[in-house]
Amino acid sequence: MNLLQLQLGDCWELMHKLPACSIGAVVCDPPYGLEFMGKNWDAPWRDLDPLAEEDEPPSTLTDKQAFQEWAVRWMTECHRILQPGGMIKVFGGTRTFHRMGIALVQAGFKIERLEAWVYGSGFPKSLDVSKALDKSVGAVREILATRKGRFCAGTGRYNWNNPNDTTDRSTVPVTEPATELAKKYKGYGTCLKPAWEPFLVGRKYF
Repeated sequence: MNLLQLQLGDCWELMHKLPACSIGAVVCDPPYGLEFMGKNWDAPWRDLDPLAEEDEPPSTLTDKQAFQEWAVRWMTECHRILQPGGMIKVFGGTRTFHRMGIALVQAGFKIERLEAWVYGSGFPKSLDVSKALDKSVGAVREILATRKGRFCAGTGRYNWNNPNDTTDRSTVPVTEPATELAKKYKGYGTCLKPAWEPFLVGRKYF
């Protein structure tokens, strides 16, 4: 008996082909809606919506509301193909997992618990304390050099290191602290690195 069948393709298209109540569990790591490094794949409500019908009007919702609406649509399909009692685990980002949770309930699931993947890597998503201190007193920082980077509104950071990114890039000054207090806090940020990612565990009861 063939107990394992692997299928390669767009999960939205493949789910449509599966019969109702045919799957025991769903484990997924979808886009978090953070516009990670400015990439469109992490902003699925934008330029290309694979779930939209041809005659469907464009969304008038805000970005994060549209992200939640997008999640409801594929989660509803997950609910359809899951067997009663089946579980779903959905990874998310610390800033948007609440949207995932609301979408999970709207799709018909009951949230059983919140779990976490804890890791040691990551990079800060924070305010430069040194720059903020200089700015608060109107101090002008010395410009040492400039470099180009693409600003990502979702993370509040510049993408410096992707050689394949050929999009327009902003020229950003590399500055030196101007005040003594700013020099003291050079290199400090306001947030810790994102050393954990939440994932929601839901169950289909009917």
